[in-house]
This record gives sequence, structure tokens and C-alpha cells, in this order.
Amino acid sequence: MAAIIRRLGAASETGWFTAPAFRDEVNNGRKVAIEILDFFDRHGLTLRRGDLRRVNPHRIDLFSAEEPVP
Repeated sequence: MAAIIRRLGAASETGWFTAPAFRDEVNNGRKVAIEILDFFDRHGLTLRRGDLRRVNPHRIDLFSAEEPVP
């Protein structure tokens, strides 16, 4: 899910994306998409401004696909 959010942000000229764009990417309903985005908002991966969201570059490492170094 975090990879989808990063991809949506990167695809946008301004870096901002909408909940419907995320919903379409995850191929699920509106309520589920909003719950997922709210989770990422609470954990700081996304920043919400009205109906728009963008990736918070200061928190991107929280949901990195890379394995942690032991």
C-alpha cells in the first residue's frame, strides 16, 4: 500500500493525490481506501490537506520496502 502511495505521489506534477485515485489503484471501495489513508495519515507517511494527500518525505523510511540492517 505504501508503494502505491509513493507511486501516486511521484506520478503527480505537484506530488499531491486524491483518495479516489488511491481507491482506483487498490481496486477497492471508498470506505476501505479512506481507512487505509487515515492509517497512513496517523503514522505520518502522508500529509493531508483537505481532499488531497502527499507523501511526507521525512517519514518515508517508516514504510520502506528495504530490509533493515541487523
